[in-house]
Amino acid sequence: MGTIDDYLASLDPADRDVIARLYAIAREEVPEPVDAVRPLVAARKAQIDL
Repeated sequence: MGTIDDYLASLDPADRDVIARLYAIAREEVPEPVDAVRPLVAARKAQIDL
């Protein structure tokens, strides 16, 4: 899985600036990454195992 920087590098320069600004705003609003996927996967697995 690539990083945000890898994704930005793959974009056209005009698009890159816009998307990079959106990521910057998101990092300001949510400075600590939240790993919401693992609890959701665990909950889904628990439902399947029932």
